[in-house]
Amino acid sequence: MPGLKAKDLVGLSQEDLQRKLADLKRELLSLRTMKATAGPVPERIARFRVCKKDVARVLTVINQKARDEARAAFEGAEHIPKTFRPRLTHAMRCQLTEKQKRLLPSKLMKRKLQFPKLKYAVKV
Repeated sequence: MPGLKAKDLVGLSQEDLQRKLADLKRELLSLRTMKATAGPVPERIARFRVCKKDVARVLTVINQKARDEARAAFEGAEHIPKTFRPRLTHAMRCQLTEKQKRLLPSKLMKRKLQFPKLKYAVKV
């Protein structure tokens, strides 16, 4: 019995995924009770493994969709949660921004404004 495919699950809506998850969990519960009462049967043992993996696939797709929606909600926001920021090295995260690199101390800035660069021309 082949399991579900993740690419088929991606196209489903959130309600459909929740319904599918409930069905799979119900099936898993029935398989567990059958195993406890009637003893292990090879076909049921194989189905047990497939069912558990299907539950994991559905949960993975649900979590991916939730993460994508949350990422879209913070698109263009000033402050983005750390989980959605690019994963860089500590040194790269702590680097100065371009604006911070261009800034000068206030004393230097005043001196630069008071004494602009002189322009000379050579007389021919």
